[in-house]
Amino acid sequence: LELSDRMNGLLRPYQKEGASWLKSMYNCGCSAILADEMGLGKTIQSLALLSDLLHFKREEKPALIVAPTSLLDNWLNEIQNYSPELSAHIVRGGQDRVQILRKTEGIQVFINSYSLLPSDIDFYSAMPISVVEKAMFLRSIEYEVMTTSMSSVLRRN
Repeated sequence: LELSDRMNGLLRPYQKEGASWLKSMYNCGCSAILADEMGLGKTIQSLALLSDLLHFKREEKPALIVAPTSLLDNWLNEIQNYSPELSAHIVRGGQDRVQILRKTEGIQVFINSYSLLPSDIDFYSAMPISVVEKAMFLRSIEYEVMTTSMSSVLRRN
């Protein structure tokens, strides 16, 4: 795992270990889940992986972060604070959404909500990296119908 100087100085040893484990899962083509107590750094570990893969050009295609609508701005702020080398954009509803999805050049990370994900599943299914915040929302009855089409989004292609 290659970390920027900034990220290397921020991560605690157990977070570096967690981010390295995420990368090993990615390299094996496996999905992975980080589940621990709140406040132990799952977000920053995920950002360390994204930074390694996207900033250091190991992955050319953009990544997708899926989160509840209430956390979209938080994810953008975290990226700007901890991984400012990454270009990220929140995809919201309306015409702005359509324009963003058409002009993807330069965007390395798309941040989207569960509510908009079904509308653009074909676009996102081509992305090799996905981070899913609060994954238990995927189990809601509303998304049970989408299980087959979403499975390609939730793992490395």
